[in-house]
Amino acid sequence: MKRGRTEAFEEVVSGMTDAAALLVLHELGAFGALLDGPGTAEEIAGVVGADGRRLAPFLDRVTARGLLSKDDGRYGLVPGDEALFDRATGRGKRFGFGPVSEAFGRLARVADILRDDRPLEVAGSGGDVAPEQRERFLRYLHTVSVEAAEEVADLLGPVARIVDIGSGLGTYSAALLARGDGRATLVDRPNAADAVRTFVKEVGLEERVSFFGGDLLEDDWGDGYDLALVGNLVHNLGEEGSRRLFGLVRERLVSGGRVAVKDIAISEDGLEPPAASRFAVSMAMFTERGGVFAAATVGGWLEDAGFTVEAAHTLQEAEGSYLIVAR
Repeated sequence: MKRGRTEAFEEVVSGMTDAAALLVLHELGAFGALLDGPGTAEEIAGVVGADGRRLAPFLDRVTARGLLSKDDGRYGLVPGDEALFDRATGRGKRFGFGPVSEAFGRLARVADILRDDRPLEVAGSGGDVAPEQRERFLRYLHTVSVEAAEEVADLLGPVARIVDIGSGLGTYSAALLARGDGRATLVDRPNAADAVRTFVKEVGLEERVSFFGGDLLEDDWGDGYDLALVGNLVHNLGEEGSRRLFGLVRERLVSGGRVAVKDIAISEDGLEPPAASRFAVSMAMFTERGGVFAAATVGGWLEDAGFTVEAAHTLQEAEGSYLIVAR
């Protein structure tokens, strides 16, 4: 019994080595080096500028996890994985992997974060970062959200006047506007302004979309809206901030207006699914009061703010997420 419990602890800790192996191969561009076919460790090392002898154990560890194949000393992508990687950069099209030093540097500071109650400033939680960092994150977020935005837009239908709170580039609003002739106000951090304007122009919506950069809980982002989109924001704001936001939204919607809240789903006890439970750890690291909350809990906050919950959808494209629609 004791041996089994020891192994359980050791397995979790050893996962850091697996993560490091994957992250460093991604950072070096090793997956991209295999887009034209299998290669030995020495051949891959020659492409990415590494030492083949040192690279081989990393390739083997990632292969053991099923993320590469190996045959007669030659490593290759798992069939079908070619579509996951960008040929120009050699990196994943939809992966949020940052540099190894950045990822593990954050982990090294976790104990201090918990002791001091001071989160790390990162782009993903709206931190005070440079505009170019914010733009990189927003572009990544758009890439992984396109299918989910289409699903959400299908569920909500055409809308005349939208406010998209915590909009990012405006992915969800763009999908909604494609279904009618409505207009949208995008609300996000001021350092997102240039990236948002570039995206809006790219999708041909500059005449129908305006951007407001400011503090969504303190500043006046307008009123008279038919729909308020609150996408992937509750986990950043936490309970107090979300309750306050829902109160503001109710004041700024027209009579009979709707709010649509999309976020990550988790069980009432906070233990399942594993991805949501891990994400909750990230929120404890990177946000002031954020967390991951069960859909029923968030629905209760909406009702306390004066809304009537009309539907709670389990999303298919945005796997592991919910959409609550309240009026």
